[in-house]
Amino acid sequence: MLLVYTAEITERKKYIFKFIFSDLFQIAYTLTDQKDVFTNYSGPCINYSTERIHHAFFIFEEALLTQKAYHANEKPAIGIWNANPVIYFQQDKGDIPFDIFAASFYLISRYEEYSPLNKDAHGRFKPEASIAFQENFLQKPIVNIWANAFSAVLCEKFPELQIQKRPFEYISTFDIDSYWAYRGKSLFKTLGGYFKSILHGRIKECVDRTYVLLGQKKDPFDTFELQSSWEKEFHLKHMYFFHLGDPGKNDRIIASENQIDIQEKIQNLSQTHKTGIHPSYQSNVSKEQFRKEFGRYQKYTGKSPQISRQHFLKMNAPETYRQLSVSGIKEDYTMGYAQKSGFRAGVAFPFRFYDLENETETPLLIYPFAVMDGTLKDYMKLPPEKAEQTIIELMNEVKASGGVFISILHNHTIHDEGEWKGWKKVFETMFFHGTNKPLHA
Repeated sequence: MLLVYTAEITERKKYIFKFIFSDLFQIAYTLTDQKDVFTNYSGPCINYSTERIHHAFFIFEEALLTQKAYHANEKPAIGIWNANPVIYFQQDKGDIPFDIFAASFYLISRYEEYSPLNKDAHGRFKPEASIAFQENFLQKPIVNIWANAFSAVLCEKFPELQIQKRPFEYISTFDIDSYWAYRGKSLFKTLGGYFKSILHGRIKECVDRTYVLLGQKKDPFDTFELQSSWEKEFHLKHMYFFHLGDPGKNDRIIASENQIDIQEKIQNLSQTHKTGIHPSYQSNVSKEQFRKEFGRYQKYTGKSPQISRQHFLKMNAPETYRQLSVSGIKEDYTMGYAQKSGFRAGVAFPFRFYDLENETETPLLIYPFAVMDGTLKDYMKLPPEKAEQTIIELMNEVKASGGVFISILHNHTIHDEGEWKGWKKVFETMFFHGTNKPLHA
């Protein structure tokens, strides 16, 4: 049993100790603020305070975990340990040169995102404003890396501790925004589509649209058979998030309400896969809209959604997460940047949402993703070959440190036509590396 001493037990400390010791290390521990109990303990022990206690592993405590609410002037010191960047760096204070608990809390609580500044046009926190981007560790699951290095030195001091690195896990997810490219649209939108294709000289689109509408060709966005074939080939199971909102400026979708085949597709997938909602752009500013979409999922599937991911990855802490929690959502998969690949919360492992304003750990489990198709092509402007390399490098980081690698694809990006020509191989390579299953010869 590991005994952890700190002079003042706070909600922040309880939260981050549980994450590191229970979730990552999977070991039993006890937390105490009784110094006499601690000094008389003869087993493995950690002293998290500002004063060294001779027999214990000592981590010098920074102020972050005793503070209340958000402090705009919180600026962690930067340093290097084990060839990796660290925050809350300290020189010659503890047995490791940084406060790993404050550093991990700062990242996974998304402390820096409580600032009203540094938002993009959609109100999303800019990756360029993050400490991970600025200190060049956005591409690393740095909390996992710190935890592994910490466990090594801790076990060196206390060999009786048995701490195993977390195994690698891959989760493939799909956001279903636009069910079809050509089907299910009004006459006005269909004619507009023809006009736009002709205007830009894309005659093949006109031909394809006609064949699809005549029932002589499958809609290019109807890629569900391909998705199913990948499950068989790579021995995986996709997770699905359905956009059930209303059409709008940033919700360019086919409304599901009057489309029986869309409803049946959702119902069928929900019976065989883990599925949830993909709350619309509009739902971020309208609770009524969110309730409407929640109700549609219930209507189509016969059950309440348990998981979600925000459309446009439009997430604001803590408001978005509070709305999800109140609605009964158990897991959210939004944590990541639209503009950059990598690890927004610095970790490749699920964690509970900590509400800084209310100083409490919530039941909502956050699953951070590492890579999304649109990020690689549309934001980062990578060609398929470079995108493939980027994915493999990110995945190898998670394999090396242990944890969960989550990818986001869309049904309309995998058909290997038009602007997505050449990307099908990228995604198959990702599945191969994620599952270690061979590709077709």
